[in-house]
Amino acid sequence: MRRLDWEALAPLGQDGRRTARRIGLCLGLSTLWGLCQFLASFLDARQTVLWAARLGERFPMPSFAALLSRTMLGFEILAVFLPLAAAGNYLSHYLETRSIYLMRRLPDRRDLWRRCLALPAAGLLGGVVLALALLGLFLAVYRLCTPWELTAGGAWWGMQ
Repeated sequence: MRRLDWEALAPLGQDGRRTARRIGLCLGLSTLWGLCQFLASFLDARQTVLWAARLGERFPMPSFAALLSRTMLGFEILAVFLPLAAAGNYLSHYLETRSIYLMRRLPDRRDLWRRCLALPAAGLLGGVVLALALLGLFLAVYRLCTPWELTAGGAWWGMQ
């Protein structure tokens, strides 16, 4: 099996493995942020609704859309930051060492774009996949852990 050459995925003079680790760390922190935010808001709302039911009051569970506020903030920040990082990768070839002249002499013309776009694009793709997986998990938790009696019929999608 061929090993991945991290240095071929980063601009000249940058450590590709370190960049990939940083993007992975950001994806992990975004996932952790989303999980904590959703679970905190879901458990708080569920406890409030259950206490109201014990007191004999009718208080419907907030909609799924209402519980999603701020859960994807980390992924949104990454969606803004990673294209800026790709632009920074491209501009780094023109600064200091002027490695753009070396890149222009290489026989493979796509090498410059691969070095500039590969890691940010992989981070964006990973963020989309993780965000969709989290949304599916959140929806499953909401549907399975919320009794139907506590929802305002059909309001779980945000339609009230």
